[in-house]
Amino acid sequence: MPAFRLDTRVLAGGVVAMLLLLAFDLFASLAGGRIDAFVRTPWGPFSAATLAVTFVAMAVGGWVARRGFTWVALALTALTWVVVVATLLAIAGPDSPPQMRGVGGVLRYNAAAIVLGLAVAALGAWAGQWLAQRRQAPPPTSP
Repeated sequence: MPAFRLDTRVLAGGVVAMLLLLAFDLFASLAGGRIDAFVRTPWGPFSAATLAVTFVAMAVGGWVARRGFTWVALALTALTWVVVVATLLAIAGPDSPPQMRGVGGVLRYNAAAIVLGLAVAALGAWAGQWLAQRRQAPPPTSP
């Protein structure tokens, strides 16, 4: 396995993926949250639309990067969840449910969204890299 190298293409892929995620968040905010329906599970709710956008954003980032983007996609997604968890803990007040006032409770409530988000980010990055490499491959020669 080659060592991780943050070259220009990988950096550009990360920037493109983050911009796509932020654009979706802006669009969802302007739409009043009507496009972001949640699916309820025993492991917490998750948004199918957010997972789809994460897949597309990381696939585009992987396509731009061509290789070595999977770890960047996972890092971006994990960093996003760190910010979300920190924000939820910061806004928790005395009237919040007790389980949402601690890190463990917030992580348990969001477990499905976190795990699925990381899985979809990795899958999207892999798909984008695969498409980019397939497009780059020279055509087969005939004898």
